[in-house]
Amino acid sequence: MVTDTVRLALSPKDLYRLRQTALSAQRAQIRAEFARQSLRELVLSLEHRYKLLGRNGSLDVHTGVITLDTDHTGVIPRDGSSLQEVYSGLDADA
Repeated sequence: MVTDTVRLALSPKDLYRLRQTALSAQRAQIRAEFARQSLRELVLSLEHRYKLLGRNGSLDVHTGVITLDTDHTGVIPRDGSSLQEVYSGLDADA
């Protein structure tokens, strides 16, 4: 059984539009990656500001709620200061 292959070519105008759209999709992908990187940098900055680095805490990016894992004695920052001192110091940083 013999099969013939038929090839059709796009017009130059359609080929241009196809390549232009492919480049637009690639540009959108790069911009999305840049936005994800910016989000990671902001979260890191906020974790540093709210003294969450190195602690069992998390920041919910949708609600802005900070969740700290505590034991039965409550939250004690690693530097030995009280939790109230930590949050009071945040106003001075702003």
